[in-house]
Amino acid sequence: MRKPFLAGVLLAAVAVLFTPLAASAENYVPAGGCTMNPTSVDAGDSGVLSCLPQTFAAGETVTFTVSGSNGTEVQLASYRTAATGSVKTTKPAAADGSVSLTVTVPKNAEGTYTITAAGAARTVTSSISVIPADNAAPAVSTVHTSNTMSLATLFMWLGIVVLVLVLAALVVFLLRRRAARV
Repeated sequence: MRKPFLAGVLLAAVAVLFTPLAASAENYVPAGGCTMNPTSVDAGDSGVLSCLPQTFAAGETVTFTVSGSNGTEVQLASYRTAATGSVKTTKPAAADGSVSLTVTVPKNAEGTYTITAAGAARTVTSSISVIPADNAAPAVSTVHTSNTMSLATLFMWLGIVVLVLVLAALVVFLLRRRAARV
């Protein structure tokens, strides 16, 4: 009677500890989505909007619209225009449905710019935050590294420790049971 109970407890512990890890994966992007890299830039700098394969149909014309405030120029790939409200350009998707666009924000930009990629059947939106020129980091800066771990990594290690402790307790229980029989 105890063996099935202990096996059930062990399986429940494994399920409770490890099931949430898949759902909390860092930098998770659903199939066929777009991401902006980096998500925050200094005024006058660039970011790249990258849409994964299967986001759009092969060769489909994708219309990119960039909207934001307090900027006089936005540069999309090699296309530069004045922007009081929004800027548009088109680009064909690759054979695998992926597409990318370089967005250069104005030197006097601030706030957040929204980038929309629209195909015939799908529209995807991303954004890039702009650090105003007067708040930009100095040209020479000290890089600080952090020794912190993500919450998902912490729970993974905690789960491993608990699993090892449960297995050790099970071994001790079985050894004591065997010693009691002899």
